[in-house]
Amino acid sequence: MTQIKQIEKDKNRGNQSDQRHQHSIPPHWSWVKLGDVCEFVYGKGLTKSKRNEKGKFPVYGSNGIVGYHNEFLVEGPCLIIGRKGAAGEVHLSTQNCWPIDTTYYIKPSGKYFLTYLYFVIKNLRLNALDKSTAIPGLNRDDAYKQNIPLPPLSEQKKIVEKIEELFSSLDAGVASLKKAKEQIRLYRQSVLSAAFSGKLTATTKDTQNTKNLSAFSELSGYLPDGWKWVRLGEVVKVVSGNTPKGLGNISNKGSLPFYKVSDMNTTGNEKIMSKSNLYLTSEELEKLKIKIYPRNTTIFPKRGGAILTNKKRLLAKDSSFDLNLMGLIPSKIVDYQYLHYWVIMLDLSTIYDGSNVPQINNKNVEPLDFPLPPLEEQTKIIEEIEKRFSEADNLEKAIDESLTKSETLRQSILKQAFEGKLL
Repeated sequence: MTQIKQIEKDKNRGNQSDQRHQHSIPPHWSWVKLGDVCEFVYGKGLTKSKRNEKGKFPVYGSNGIVGYHNEFLVEGPCLIIGRKGAAGEVHLSTQNCWPIDTTYYIKPSGKYFLTYLYFVIKNLRLNALDKSTAIPGLNRDDAYKQNIPLPPLSEQKKIVEKIEELFSSLDAGVASLKKAKEQIRLYRQSVLSAAFSGKLTATTKDTQNTKNLSAFSELSGYLPDGWKWVRLGEVVKVVSGNTPKGLGNISNKGSLPFYKVSDMNTTGNEKIMSKSNLYLTSEELEKLKIKIYPRNTTIFPKRGGAILTNKKRLLAKDSSFDLNLMGLIPSKIVDYQYLHYWVIMLDLSTIYDGSNVPQINNKNVEPLDFPLPPLEEQTKIIEEIEKRFSEADNLEKAIDESLTKSETLRQSILKQAFEGKLL
């Protein structure tokens, strides 16, 4: 059994066992206050405008490297601790660097091996000490009070070697899992590409007889018999929302959702828009002359940087939305799901105009080539897409679970390390 598997087995023995040994350390170790072995020194401000990005010395903020400069504040190695913002985050710089004023930094001491202290502080999770109500912050006096286990210096180095060995194995696994997630993303794209070229539902006869590929567009190529190329505006109604004056005075007690681009980020709205921060009554709707669009309308951002997020959603019910969103309402010869999957494949960054503020207008959308099969074929295509996407979703879920387990295991490795059990 590998040590990682043994650690995972130990972790699963139960919380009662964990609690019983939580503060247990070998007899030749000692408990010390963090403030007794190191000093959190304030970093120094260095605005972006004053940095020389061609310099070789990294500039650290609370979240890590934020730029470079031709001068350094601290000789490496050193630890950088987030003070404001990403409070409690820990970074190890092996070279000279410049920690800015949102951080603390720690220099080496003869009492400890710096990399050992790095792992100890990561295990402390200092972000839990944040007491602020606005910007997260870490008071160094609170950090100083934290107890840490301190083995002899030679043993600290051996512990670090073991942690890095085990973490290296975990990192390799995590890298493979993330690569697999990227392959799933590419797989979904290939499924959509095949779907809207007729290949996903093509019969053996179709694939063997190229004469069946008859419909042609100079922009988009051949399609199977029975399909045709149309301009999107011929079969889909392109609409934009509106943001009337007085919207800020609504009661927010109605039942009709009014969506903004930000609502696309709400948990539960990842695919279908079902939750809004604003709801209108029928009286407010009439008074403000807000347009209502039918359920199953596909919406996406039409203005600003939000276009580049490429978010597309379906309306769960009849709804309204603001002027920063555009909607596509299918006609009777286009299945709404077929249209939606086609829009998912569409890269919005390729169709907006070239103005200073990116914007998508009807003239950018209506002329787009749209592959139109018979409705019966659209139904088959939807079934095939959903079958393959469901398989991909299940695999992605399993990968996400494995990634979560790997992070839990990482914490377990640190826990055992600082209980003296890793060696």
